[in-house]
Amino acid sequence: MRIAGWEKILYDKVRDYEKLPFDYGSCDCWLFVADVSDALTGNTHLQDAMHKYKSLDEALVAMRNQYGVKTIYGMVGKMYKKILPTQAMRGDIVNCDGGFGICLGQRFAQLHPVQGLAYFPMSKATKAWRVE
Repeated sequence: MRIAGWEKILYDKVRDYEKLPFDYGSCDCWLFVADVSDALTGNTHLQDAMHKYKSLDEALVAMRNQYGVKTIYGMVGKMYKKILPTQAMRGDIVNCDGGFGICLGQRFAQLHPVQGLAYFPMSKATKAWRVE
C-alpha cells in the first residue's frame, strides 16, 4: 500500500535524480526504481541489493546471490504484480528496451546510461508492475 502523500514523494524523488549521472551501483535505472518504489510504499525490501555492484554483470550476480533470481525482471516480479503497460498508473514500475523506469502518467522517467534521467512516452513501455 502506498503511504499518504505519495504523489509529492514521487515528484520529489524524480526531481532528485534529474541532475545525477548514470553510474552502476550508485545511480542506475534499477536503483532509481528501487528508491522511488520503496519511498512510495514505505518499504525497504528493495534496498538490500543496492550499492553492491559496479557493472550490469555484478548487479545480476548480486541479485542472484541475494534473491535467487537470474534477471532484474525476476527481481521485480518477486516484489510486484505484473500488469499491462496500458494499466500502469503514476508510480508504477515500467520497462522499455531492458531499462526500468517509473510511470508518471502519460510518460515515464528512466535513468539512461547516456542521457541520465530521461522521459519517454508510455507508449514505449513494454512491461509494467503495480507498486502498492
